[in-house]
Amino acid sequence: MDSQTVRKKFLEKVIYYCSYRNNVRRLAHALETHSFKLFPDDYTERSEGGPTNLDTKLARQAGGGPFEPYSVSLVNRAAVQLIGNPATILEAGCGTGMFASFVADRNKTVQITASEFDEKTLAWARAHRSAPNISYRRLAFEECSTDQFDLVVALEVIEHLSDFAGFLKGCSRVAPRAIISTPNKSRDPLSSIANTPAYGEHTREWTAGEFFWVLRCFYDNVELYTLPGFRNQVSRYTADSGFVPTVRKCSVLEREEPLIAKCGSPRRT
Repeated sequence: MDSQTVRKKFLEKVIYYCSYRNNVRRLAHALETHSFKLFPDDYTERSEGGPTNLDTKLARQAGGGPFEPYSVSLVNRAAVQLIGNPATILEAGCGTGMFASFVADRNKTVQITASEFDEKTLAWARAHRSAPNISYRRLAFEECSTDQFDLVVALEVIEHLSDFAGFLKGCSRVAPRAIISTPNKSRDPLSSIANTPAYGEHTREWTAGEFFWVLRCFYDNVELYTLPGFRNQVSRYTADSGFVPTVRKCSVLEREEPLIAKCGSPRRT
């Protein structure tokens, strides 16, 4: 081994053992490992709670609050930035039609099929968020042909479903691309170790890494995105309805609150 190689290996070891960054990570990992031992490990999924929270939205509005939570509205606006230029979109679990109306207002030519299984919610969407290029329907994946749409979108839906695998299989069949969002289980210290999600309508929640690899079972290409400084962005949006959210690509280690995945090249068997 020549002197140059010896010097290189020595420097690598110095960096490995003495690097500030590496030692901060070692300390954080040790504290995290210790903290996990302080909490019970008994993760339990909830039973699926149903297709809608329309009554909650109406009650909040009647009390002087926003019909849609500002945080959810911001995620929907962010997702619009990631759709590209599809000619046809299927929104699965459209709820009260927020995303569909955002897209329809931005692009008058794209044809949006917004599917919702709750008839009361569907009626509200038709009455309050109609547009010439939106078709509100109760449409199941089984009724769709393969690649019937250019893009399928499911925002804040998958965490409510018991059969998430069946749902993703349906998404991957009806369109070659998908936009799927969910909350990040690692968004704060206690949510990250919660045995069951705090929000009563969620069946389960995932970390960024868990979400990524679940999606990779159904798509060869998965890119994760988030809204940096999410709470600050929500505050700005609350004060200014014209605020355009900032979206950035993120890794499987992301701890910011929302996760939005762009999926392509579906795996079909």
